[in-house]
Amino acid sequence: MPTTVTITQLGTGMQDPYLGRLIKMEGYEFAPRDTSKTYSDISAYRSTTNDTIQSCSGAKTIIRTSAYANFAAVNVPNGNGDLTAIYTVYRTTKQFIIRDTSDVAFYGPRCGSTPPPSSTRISIAALRALYSSGNQKLTNPTSIEGVVISDAVSKNISTGAVVLQQGNAGIVVYFGGTIPYNIGDSLVLDITNDSLIYYRGYLELKKASTGILPPTFGPGRTVVPQVKTIAQINTALSLPLYDPGNIENTLVKVVGATASGNATFSGNNTLTDNTGTITMYTSATALFSGNALPTGSLSWTGYTQNYNQSTKEFLLRNASDVQ
Repeated sequence: MPTTVTITQLGTGMQDPYLGRLIKMEGYEFAPRDTSKTYSDISAYRSTTNDTIQSCSGAKTIIRTSAYANFAAVNVPNGNGDLTAIYTVYRTTKQFIIRDTSDVAFYGPRCGSTPPPSSTRISIAALRALYSSGNQKLTNPTSIEGVVISDAVSKNISTGAVVLQQGNAGIVVYFGGTIPYNIGDSLVLDITNDSLIYYRGYLELKKASTGILPPTFGPGRTVVPQVKTIAQINTALSLPLYDPGNIENTLVKVVGATASGNATFSGNNTLTDNTGTITMYTSATALFSGNALPTGSLSWTGYTQNYNQSTKEFLLRNASDVQ
């Protein structure tokens, strides 16, 4: 567990008790000049990068990130929040080394920002029931909550999107930019002036662009997948988007199914059980896309959606979804 400290508690001498330890500092944000940057240099030169963070009182320090970190190309968040990092010193300069992007929980409003107005909380199922056709703007003060079931780190999802589930209802939320949330993070979203849109065959909540991502509440929550046959999945995906029986973008498990098609996960493969088939799609950008497609009767966990109305798809989150 990290030790919560203030910047003034940290010394620069080799005898400093916090040196080389995991620490946490509260109420920081990236300096305005760095908010458009990535965590590190992704050019051909690959130089390690220092980014400045500051508190609302003006205290400043740096986050130092190797250009070879697997998150080097990720844009830094533009909100304010807590930093967890390993404390190091270079000569007399205090610097912090993060382990991954979830260490930078800058999800709140920046210093001096106006908080959003209070709103009425509705369920994701109720939000889906509001949809009729086309694009619909949500003008009434409204909020939703849900648990993240998508995996931004493994990249088998569009950049800037996250899948939220509450009960047996789920929805894709598009923020844009880089998503810092992990599977199991609980979110409360103010969706006033956001839009419900029909995107490539499925329902999406498109967030108004503010550059500020909301904080998480109660990370590490578990969503238990519904066990479904492929025939049941195909039937549910054929229902209208507003129908409570439509299970698109909720976590499901198919037991005793085999995969066929390509040599690897990448692209379209076919998932088959004794009731039918469904397309299993894996983006070429997914970290596991080059893994060999497993053989034999296995259990598969993921979420489902319609693609361009004509194709029912099953999407894994990561390689661990195959058991």
